Formats: sequence, C-alpha cells, structure tokens
Amino acid sequence: MAENKEILLESGTNELEILEFNVGNSVYGINIAKVVEVTTAQPVTELPSHDENVEGVYNSRGTIIPVIDLYKITHNEHIEKESAMYIVCSFNQTTVAFHVGKVKGIQRIFWTDIIEPPRMANFSGKKSGLITGIADIDEHLIMILDFESIVAGI
Repeated sequence: MAENKEILLESGTNELEILEFNVGNSVYGINIAKVVEVTTAQPVTELPSHDENVEGVYNSRGTIIPVIDLYKITHNEHIEKESAMYIVCSFNQTTVAFHVGKVKGIQRIFWTDIIEPPRMANFSGKKSGLITGIADIDEHLIMILDFESIVAGI
C-alpha cells in the first residue's frame, strides 16, 4: 500500500506528529496537537513577582501570553547565534509560550516508536519527571517533554 504523506492523521492510525526543536544542544519534541503557533521571540515585559522560569509576558494580537524559559527548565545554556523562537501552546485552558532555540520541523511517528525514558533521564529524578518519552528518529533521539507538568510546576 502506497504511503500518502499529504493526508491528515486520522483516528486509529496509531500515529502522531511532534514538533522537533532545540534548546541549547538538546533535541526535544512536543505533540503538534498542543501547538497554536511558532513565532520568533518577542520582547517581553518582566513581571514584578514571578517564578524564575518565567521570562515575562508579551502581547500577541491582543492576548497577553506568559513566556517560559525552557533553557532554565532543562538546564541548558543559550548558544550564541542561535535563533530565538517561541512555541505557543494551548492546553488545560491555558495559553503559554515556551522560549526555545531552533525549531527543526514536524516529525510523523508511530506511538509504538516512543519508549519510556529511563528513571535517571528525568530532571527531577522521578518517573513522573519532565520527559514523558523518547523517540528515535533518523538515528537521533528526541525527548518528548511534559509541557503540562512544566506549567503546573510554575
């Protein structure tokens, strides 16, 4: 059966699409269903009292959106000359932007291609840490982050 990459994913296909991106030298992914848009980084207004992982807020077409610094969350350093992008997501009735480096593109994978991360792979050291799975795509690993947990922690 010929594969048609132009058709949208349908229920029951056992596939998902993830947005692949870099934060420093690390490669991460997010389920594309959570992504509202990808945009270049915008100037932010700092909040007087906020979590250290929140850079501030910015105005996107009349909506005030908080910006979370994934570099701090994932303990990665900013790389000079790296583009600064925001991945704007919406889930749990919340819209938030995640500050990342380069956005590489969308990968279509099977759910069965995602493996459970080893316990020590999570930043918190717990099984329910920030990494929900690891996908091996084209001989490189993509860590799928738990964005809901990141937001809930803030």
